[in-house]
Amino acid sequence: MKELRKNAPKFSEHNYSAVPAVEFICGITGELMNDPVTIADGCSYERAAIIAWLARHRISPTTKRLLPNKGVTSNRSLRTAIDRFRDKRLQERLDHLFFVLRLDE
Repeated sequence: MKELRKNAPKFSEHNYSAVPAVEFICGITGELMNDPVTIADGCSYERAAIIAWLARHRISPTTKRLLPNKGVTSNRSLRTAIDRFRDKRLQERLDHLFFVLRLDE
């Protein structure tokens, strides 16, 4: 049994979805977004982070160019993609956990 566990694939070794796509990461916080919004520069950011940024700046945090406006628009398609990524990552973690637990039997 110990031999099986020793040879069992580690989660990080067989799971490529554990690393989020760069598009899922906020350019301000460096973290996986929960509530992505798009601004006039065409880039998406975490809502709270970009609202705080826009309260202090008139330029894009990505392009460093002057923004024509400070409007934010929900990026629903990106949010859906991030939610799917999270769901898949959770399922893979659960699958791995169940695999490891079965080795203990």
